[in-house]
Order: sequence, then C-alpha cells, then structure tokens
Amino acid sequence: MAEDKTNILIVGAGKGGGALIELFYKSGTVNIMGVVDINADAPGIKLAKELNIPTATDYKEFMNKKGLKEIINVAGSEKVQEELLRLRPLNVEVLGGHSARLIWNLIEERKQIENMLKESESKFKILAEKSLIGVYLIQDEIFKYVNPRLAEIFGYAVEELIDRKGPQDLTLPEDWSIVKENLLRRISGEVEAINYGFRGITKNNEIIHIEVYGSRIIYNARPAVIGTLLDITKRKRAEEELNKKVKELEEFYNIAIGRELKMIELKEEIEKIKEELEKYKKP
Repeated sequence: MAEDKTNILIVGAGKGGGALIELFYKSGTVNIMGVVDINADAPGIKLAKELNIPTATDYKEFMNKKGLKEIINVAGSEKVQEELLRLRPLNVEVLGGHSARLIWNLIEERKQIENMLKESESKFKILAEKSLIGVYLIQDEIFKYVNPRLAEIFGYAVEELIDRKGPQDLTLPEDWSIVKENLLRRISGEVEAINYGFRGITKNNEIIHIEVYGSRIIYNARPAVIGTLLDITKRKRAEEELNKKVKELEEFYNIAIGRELKMIELKEEIEKIKEELEKYKKP
C-alpha cells in the first residue's frame, strides 16, 4: 500500500526523470506522488500519464501534499534547487545536484547491466534453442528452462516441462537418489560442477540412458543448476552388445583351451599305451 512506502516527488521529466519513473514505479518501497516539468510534453510527463501518475508544470502543487517525504530534482537547474530548498516543508528532504547525479549514474549503470544481461540471455537462448544436445535450468527441483532437444529426448513439448515438471519426473525411480544427491551437492556449493549418468524415463514410459553435465549458478538471486544432457541409449546398448560378444568369445576361448588341454592329455595317454605295447612285443 502507498502509506507503507516512501512518497517522492520527481522534478524534471527529461531523460533523467523518465529513468527515475521507470525505476521507482516498479519498486515495492517507493511511491511516486507526482512528476513535475515546465514542459508539459516532456517524455517523463508522457510516461507518468501512461502509468496514471499525477503530473504538473509547477512543483508548488505538490509541496504541501500529505505524506511527501522526498523531492528528487533532476531538472538540472541550480535556481530550481534553491527554490525547492526554500519552499520545502521541514520534514521533506530535497535531493539534487551531486546527489541527483549520483542517482542518475547508478540508474544508467543499472540499465547498462540490464541491457547486457538481456543481450546475454538472448544469445544463450538462440544457441540453446538450436543445440543438438539438451539444455536445462533447474531451481527448487523444477525446470525453469529446457530447450527443444531436451523435451524431444523425453517425448514432451517444452511447455509441458517448464514450471510444471522437475528432474524426478524424468528419472527412473531406482536412480532418483543418485540424481537428487548430485543436485543437492551443486545447490549447496559442495561442488561447482559434476558429470554423471543415470536412467531416465520418457513420457511413453520407455527407459533411456542419460549423461549430464551441470554446474551451479545464481538465478534470480538464488542458487540453481544449469547444464547439458545427452541421450546415450544407443551407445549404452552398443556397449552392452559388445560386452556380450566379448563374454561369448571368452567362454568359447576357455572351452577351446579346455579341449586343447584334453587333447594333449589324451595324446600323452596314447603314447604311454604305445610304449607299454612295445614292451610286450620284445622277446
């Protein structure tokens, strides 16, 4: 509610004033009581009207408003600053000059950082959406992001997974303890990154073999896990088939060796019998 917030008046509705409106309008601790500029067509005045914030061309209209706590002057005029200081009620503070410039610089830095983050997010999404491997972001054991390839691996649509399902829904119950432990180790910061495998389960209840690589990040000011996922089912089945053939060959080899040893023993027995026969032939 407005009475629980700090009520402010913004004087100056140019670039600086507009930026202040954008910043404080979304704030949960600040309420903009009004925006003032001598130019009724200033961009900040237009923005304030769009947001249903009271506007005026004379700050005197707001000077005695009940609950006003702060006046932020970004009009860029020393004369306006002096007059605000002279006319302000005793319990109202006026920020201008160096303080206002500091606020403006902070806002500009924040906007630059936000733009950089948006650009990075856009690049990440473009790469992830076209990736041939699964990409995921997990927080509170729920998928906050999956790319189309991950959804395809498990037989779902992207919309069926984001904010609706978590890794437990895609893990074979017998392997969930492994997956859960590795998630907790990354979330807690015990390890920054980890690579391991487990058995997954598709929407059609088909068991598949999965290999994941994930690391810890901070997402929306809280820890999360981001990573990549591969369907290694074909490779796993090929390895199992190869191991089976190796085992069969080893068994055949052992049988063959066993037979060879028996043949040697039999030959030795025959030689002994021949020697005995030779003894009987002698006079």
